[in-house]
Amino acid sequence: MHVHLPKPLHGWREFAGEVGIIVLGVLIALGAEQLIEAAHWRQSARQASHAIQLELAAQQIEAMERLAVQPCLTGQLNVLAARLSAFRGGIWKGMPMIVRQEGDKDAQQRTIAVAYRAPERLWVSDAWQTARSNGSLNHLSDSVVSEFAQEYSRGNRLLALQMQENEAASKLAALAVDGPIGPSDRVALLGDLVAVDRANAGMAYQARYLAAEVEPLLREVPRAKIEQDIAEMVKEQRQFRGACVTTPWRDAGGR
Repeated sequence: MHVHLPKPLHGWREFAGEVGIIVLGVLIALGAEQLIEAAHWRQSARQASHAIQLELAAQQIEAMERLAVQPCLTGQLNVLAARLSAFRGGIWKGMPMIVRQEGDKDAQQRTIAVAYRAPERLWVSDAWQTARSNGSLNHLSDSVVSEFAQEYSRGNRLLALQMQENEAASKLAALAVDGPIGPSDRVALLGDLVAVDRANAGMAYQARYLAAEVEPLLREVPRAKIEQDIAEMVKEQRQFRGACVTTPWRDAGGR
């Protein structure tokens, strides 16, 4: 039995040519789609990188702020520890940490005196989290992503240490006001001072490295803008805390 294939109306050669044109058109369309997609991801990666650098620049300023106020914090801890160590019971003379509320532009106003108060910052990582979730990081080089990840990891450690510091510092309330302190209270407060000191030292250590290591990653952030923001931060902290605030070096990591 013979099977007769239908013949194209204009012959096999013309039919093959038409199929070839269709295939070529499909390939061109697919190639164009891939080019558009590649351009989209390049743009997305550039935008993500820029947003991440701006975010890390903000973290660098927060780290520099911590280093600027460090003499104020360690000075208060040293005085509290010396006085409490020598205290033998009776009425404690309150030692509030002197701050000026009018200079506290970006923090909550407080009505109760505290014995220790460090800057409280958010160490924001929104741009990083967004780039991770939308796939933009997959279109940056592995080395760049690794460098970004390391600094955000430091930011996370700083946030965790800040929470530990705040929790321990809240237990020092009795040292800010006049009142009786018994032997057992004194021992507990000395332990709380040690906890604050440990968290404070960790904050300073991590801030020092973040401030130094993030510097070469901020290729798209104007250095002049960062320097201006640091100068403004130091000015505001001096208005808030006084002359104990220093001007931190940009090479805060000591490198």
